[in-house]
Amino acid sequence: MITVAKPKPRLRAGARMSLDEFLALGETDERLELIDGALYIMSTPTKDHQFLLARLIVYFELYLDAFTPAPCGSVPGYNHHSVARIATGGRA
Repeated sequence: MITVAKPKPRLRAGARMSLDEFLALGETDERLELIDGALYIMSTPTKDHQFLLARLIVYFELYLDAFTPAPCGSVPGYNHHSVARIATGGRA
């Protein structure tokens, strides 16, 4: 039996589509978002972006720890101290 792969649909940034059409795309290699019926093809975050994001998360957690009277854990089991050490190169 010969199986023929279905061709992937050509995606065009800004293409108009419904939510059902968007969901019918399934898993793709691109990072896609549907905003107000328009398709956005997102680029992959750079390492610098990811590093800065990690730093911001650490600073927000440290701020909340310092100025929140009760523990503020947004994610169960999340340990911001280990993230702080990673994001600051071991200086936290």
